[in-house]
Amino acid sequence: MKKILLIAAALVIATVGGCSKDSGSGSDYTAASTASTASDGSTVTIAASGESSNDEKPDQTDNSGSNGNDYYNDMPNETSTDGTTGKVSGTSKVQTVTEAKADTSVSDSGVTITKPTTITKDGTYIVTGKINGQIYVTAKDVTLILNGAEITNSGAPAILGEYGNGKQTLTITLKGTNIINGGTHGIQGKDKLVINGEGAVSVSAVKDGLHGGASLKIDGGNIDIIKSYEGMESPKITLNNGNVRIYADDDGMNAATDDKTVVPEIIINGGYLELYSNSDGIDSNGTITIAGGVVAVFN
Repeated sequence: MKKILLIAAALVIATVGGCSKDSGSGSDYTAASTASTASDGSTVTIAASGESSNDEKPDQTDNSGSNGNDYYNDMPNETSTDGTTGKVSGTSKVQTVTEAKADTSVSDSGVTITKPTTITKDGTYIVTGKINGQIYVTAKDVTLILNGAEITNSGAPAILGEYGNGKQTLTITLKGTNIINGGTHGIQGKDKLVINGEGAVSVSAVKDGLHGGASLKIDGGNIDIIKSYEGMESPKITLNNGNVRIYADDDGMNAATDDKTVVPEIIINGGYLELYSNSDGIDSNGTITIAGGVVAVFN
């Protein structure tokens, strides 16, 4: 018989044991091919000012996880050049990554790309249109405004943020209706990942729908994770606002880490959370605090 759990109260739960962090989820995931190739054969990286620069591709790191299973490893991959392209243009503080019907080129108006976009400088970027490839963020503090975007990447996350060994905050602001299709995770921030806004996003992923290396915070938006192994995973998951629906083959929401000095935690302060999972709806290897909102678990 289907189990239904509905919670709308203040609750603190300390879990003992629980489901352990799944294999490979604690490792760093490397980007796919992380730069664009210009028409002259040079490599183009995208700077926040809208200018382009010629750079070498970053080293691809083998992070197959403790069990050596490459199934979860974000291997380098080629991306489609079937006419769906992205563009970074403008010189103001807010840049645009958008659909464009043109060959890969460099011009005064910006950079048109047919391969993954690398964002190398702090700033706010508007993403719209269809992009076949990865948005790879290597700056420390970046906001991506998804406004009618459809991002598809095979073999790696559709959006991946990492900032060397330092601290990064990657913020995803939702406007309009958006679609994310990830070959491993849907959206991954290797440090802090924040989701906010009033728009909607549908996420389909082979592994985690949303993955935060240090923390994952939901401050708003309509988030529909329609396919995932685990819907959300991070050492610390906080839901403050928004409407979230998750379909997961394993745990719907999982707080876990390989770092023995960190106590995993899930904090729900508000919003609406609906979970459909084949394992635990909400799983923390540390604590769970529910201080508000509505939680419904079906498994």
